[in-house]
This record gives sequence, structure tokens and C-alpha cells, in this order.
Amino acid sequence: MDKNNSINLKLEIIKKCIEIFDIGYITIIYFIFAIIVAKLFNYFFGPYHKEDDANKHSIQIAIELCGVIWLIGISTYIVRKVAKTIPSPFDGIYDFHHELVRELSTAGVYTLILYQCSFFFRGKLDTFLTRFFNR
Repeated sequence: MDKNNSINLKLEIIKKCIEIFDIGYITIIYFIFAIIVAKLFNYFFGPYHKEDDANKHSIQIAIELCGVIWLIGISTYIVRKVAKTIPSPFDGIYDFHHELVRELSTAGVYTLILYQCSFFFRGKLDTFLTRFFNR
């Protein structure tokens, strides 16, 4: 292996390591946003009480669930836009470009954490799925 290939390989390894650190940074940002938004959802919706849905028709529960999913979709869009504006400490190191990292635009971690921490949504979804699959 000649010297140029060796240098190029080392640079690629360094760039991949920087990208991995940046993905971790993005994950932490989405985690923090998910906790904050879940806390807001839990504050506004309150705790989920299964007995409130006991007498509701499955269609009504499905419509309510669609409304919550709609709010989650809107919050995901807003969080993605805000997260893109947060500068990365790794941007510019070895010509690394933070805005090109794919994980910045997916927000999968955000949605997963939000689902786990939003008690109302989780309860509503569990009730709907239980009714749907136990028919």
C-alpha cells in the first residue's frame, strides 16, 4: 500500500469516527427533546385512565388516537427543524459536515422515546390495539 492510500484510509477512519460521535450527539439532542415534549404531553393530557375508554366505541378511540398521532407527527417535524439549527461541536473537523448526517433528519430516536414516555398515548394505543386484536 502506498503512502497516499495509507493517508486516505486514515482520514476516512477519522471522518467515520467523527460521524459516529456526531450521531451520538444527535441522539442525545433528540432524547432531550423527547423527554421535554413527553412531559408537556403528560401535563396537558394528564394520566391515562383505562376506565374512561371503557364505554367508548372503538371508532371514537381510533379517532382520538389519530389526533394524538397527528400531534406527535407535528412535534416530530418541529423538533427535526429545531435540531437542525443546533450546531455540532464536530462540524468542520476534518472537513466533516454535520448537516449531511442522515440521522439528523430521521428522528426515530425521538419518536421511540416520546412513545415510551408519553403515558396517555401509550395507554390509548394499548387500549385500541387490545380491542382491535381481541375481536
